[in-house]
Amino acid sequence: MVEGWFVYQNDLLGYEFSYPPQARVASSGPDGYSPDDVPPGITLDYFALLESIYPDDLCVGVSYETGFVTIQAPLNRGGKFVTCGVTGVGDYDLIQKSETIIIAGQPYAATGYEVRERDAAATFRMEFLFTDLEDGTRIGYGGSEATYESYLPVKQILQQILGSYRQVLLALSCASDWTQLYPGAFTVVAGGPGDPPNRVRSAPITGASIITQIDPGEIVLVLEGPTCANNLVFWKVRSDVIPGGLGWTAEGDGAEYYLVPYNQ
Repeated sequence: MVEGWFVYQNDLLGYEFSYPPQARVASSGPDGYSPDDVPPGITLDYFALLESIYPDDLCVGVSYETGFVTIQAPLNRGGKFVTCGVTGVGDYDLIQKSETIIIAGQPYAATGYEVRERDAAATFRMEFLFTDLEDGTRIGYGGSEATYESYLPVKQILQQILGSYRQVLLALSCASDWTQLYPGAFTVVAGGPGDPPNRVRSAPITGASIITQIDPGEIVLVLEGPTCANNLVFWKVRSDVIPGGLGWTAEGDGAEYYLVPYNQ
């Protein structure tokens, strides 16, 4: 942490960083989704459901003078449902660039572009770069100024912000290194004709009552989880074929998948 600076902490994703008092921090939650994420025939208000699952800190942005830093959640933790960082620059020349940036004491390769006017002087307008951390978090940074040289003092502050970023110890999911699912995702019961169905239970434990069974090929919506019990990884799911609409079913046993991600 940087002495004299404020500290922002993201409880959902388990990170924190310092930022100068003059900077502004803003965050946002889900703002859309791809039609490919939703199976044909699904009529629920999917966006409203995403808003109910994810809070407003999937994308966190820091603005300092003419510079910015953005931190986007991993795609499998809600990041695919939020627009974060630069999305367009207009009619300029884009010059590819790469550099090494220090984040949490570790070097990362950042790639992006310098944006310049299409004039004789190739006047500098801005730059933006991105890098991905090991957990899938995407970090972007950049800024604009009259000249690249006048932008450099701002960039040095951005580098300090990124250097202060660190993961905060949080309780890990019981299936962090194995699961393929996440809240808001559609999933399919694995297998084909003749393969066993998945039991749907009233609670995430094999001793809970069985509500129904869902056959291979059936698509359900993941709402909550995971919860691990009896050597199984359970998720709370929603489907019209489940009496009452909701129940808990197993993704698998840590080796074999009973549920797999939906791919249209």
